[in-house]
Amino acid sequence: WKGAQSSVFLVSHGLKTLTRPLPEIEKLGRHLGVQIPDVDINIANIEGAPSLADWREMTERPHALFIPFLAGGGVHAHEDLPEMIGITGNDLSDGTIHVTDPVGEWDVLIDLISHALGAMGDVMPPHHHAGQGKPGADAGWQRVTG
Repeated sequence: WKGAQSSVFLVSHGLKTLTRPLPEIEKLGRHLGVQIPDVDINIANIEGAPSLADWREMTERPHALFIPFLAGGGVHAHEDLPEMIGITGNDLSDGTIHVTDPVGEWDVLIDLISHALGAMGDVMPPHHHAGQGKPGADAGWQRVTG
């Protein structure tokens, strides 16, 4: 894919009462636009406006990457989103459209949470790095007392 031929859709849950994107997702969209200026950045909601169902009216570019800003892979991620963008079956990539895993399932979140906890000073996160998989129940979190 080339940037000038691609669109990124930041897909949030939204609310039925929304008439525009939430400010936080707009801010993220602006930052992404600065980082990857050739790519068309769009915001769409599963509920409310702008509606994900209208995504084809938001771009004329042939390639679209959808990033669901959802906590996990529930009904919205596995049923509603594919239906709204017109993908059927289990394959969410047809060469021109690709859907990432929901952001809440990204392994990098473990490092981000570890960093945030480490900044608090009283929690020592385990030695886990992105790409090593998800930690098990015995991830080794320790509370530092004193």
